Amino acid sequence: ALAIDFGLPGLAELDAGADLVIGSRFADPGGDYDPGAARGWAMGLLRLLVRVLTGRRFSDTSSGSRAFSSAMLEYFAEHYPVEYMESVEALVMACGAGFDVREVPVTMRARQGGEPSTRRLRLLYHFARVLLVMGVSKGALGGHNPAADARHDAGLPVGGGAS
Repeated sequence: ALAIDFGLPGLAELDAGADLVIGSRFADPGGDYDPGAARGWAMGLLRLLVRVLTGRRFSDTSSGSRAFSSAMLEYFAEHYPVEYMESVEALVMACGAGFDVREVPVTMRARQGGEPSTRRLRLLYHFARVLLVMGVSKGALGGHNPAADARHDAGLPVGGGAS
């Protein structure tokens, strides 16, 4: 495989066999990203829920900075969640389907202008919805492994994902 570094986090991990690479705001101990108290609490609860559902620890479950393998893209073309905060659900789905999911540190800068797309009650609604959906989906994890099928069809080695 040819590794081309465009300065984008996660490309080397994809070349090394990852299916989904998450750019984490919190993976670098020297990072200074501050989500604020309320959002930080919510993000911590999501991290805990993802750990319970997947058995894996992730430092940034809601990051939108992601890189995908072709097998992951094929899977998400059919199964990607459509609601706001879908990144958390997609992470749980990828782990549950047996894909190799990894994190890399990224630097994200503070918003320079504009307003967040969701605030107050609307954010609470989306947060409650994602907790409910993920709680209900706990029983759907495991079973058939579309990651292994996709990797086999692409002529790639089939094996367990990174833990």
